[in-house]
Amino acid sequence: MVVQVRRALCEVEHQLEMRQQMPFTDLQQWLQLTYEIETKYFVERRQSTELQLISAKDMVQCFLFWSSLSADEIKSVLIRRERSRN
Repeated sequence: MVVQVRRALCEVEHQLEMRQQMPFTDLQQWLQLTYEIETKYFVERRQSTELQLISAKDMVQCFLFWSSLSADEIKSVLIRRERSRN
């Protein structure tokens, strides 16, 4: 009788240990999944932001170029470009 109780007790203890480990495993899987999703979102946003930065830099360079010219120089550049297209 005592042997049967000890076996039953050991089995219940084993089951309790397994239950305690299962939530940890589930939590670990959930955290891994959310980490991967957040990482993917971060990379996409970063790439988009880098493209916006490149575009903004190009616009600033263009603005600085045109703002450094006099009205006559701008007119001359525009006329040359128009002639090169035709």
